[in-house]
Amino acid sequence: MKSTNSYLGNLEQQLLDAHAALVRDDALITAETIKNKFLGVGPKQRLLMEVIADHNERMKALVGQEYAIGTLNRYKVYLIEK
Repeated sequence: MKSTNSYLGNLEQQLLDAHAALVRDDALITAETIKNKFLGVGPKQRLLMEVIADHNERMKALVGQEYAIGTLNRYKVYLIEK
């Protein structure tokens, strides 16, 4: 029983440390952010190819509304596929 209480006390302290780190970083405090900090899970990072694909889609959607086709052609970033 003592070891269980000790384990739970240690776990509680680690969760409090995760919460304190989020407060110190002025981050959003939610159960999920505390859990992620506790588990060492960071925010999802996007791959460069995803950023390029999003750029191309946003530019294509704006042709005819805010941009001309020539603007798209000048600023278009091409994905290189093998």
